[in-house]
Amino acid sequence: MQPSEIYINSLSYPLFISRALNIGRQTTLFWQEAMGQEVPGNMKNELEKAVTLKRIFLRTKSSSHK
Repeated sequence: MQPSEIYINSLSYPLFISRALNIGRQTTLFWQEAMGQEVPGNMKNELEKAVTLKRIFLRTKSSSHK
């Protein structure tokens, strides 16, 4: 079975597995963690040269207070 799209909410193992499946840029990340002063390394790599992520949805401050 070959997935056509993957949805993840973590950069750790889910991103690793998505890369291992080697399906190209077919992964959507729902980033729910607070963003610190620096972008996490694996997200920075994807932003500079996208290999896995098709799009990233970021949680806004207003949506986190509902």
